[in-house]
Amino acid sequence: MAGLVRDGVPNKEIAETLNVSLNTITSHRYKIRTKLGLKNKESNLRSYLLSLE
Repeated sequence: MAGLVRDGVPNKEIAETLNVSLNTITSHRYKIRTKLGLKNKESNLRSYLLSLE
């Protein structure tokens, strides 16, 4: 999922690809942001993931 976010795939397309609901994708993104320490910051998740390469 993080790879799809990093590649710039919209949430709706990720949900369709993984055959899950849009709410599930939103929840996963929230959990990833929390684990990376981006929970209360204005940082973009995609930009952060791209910087890890």
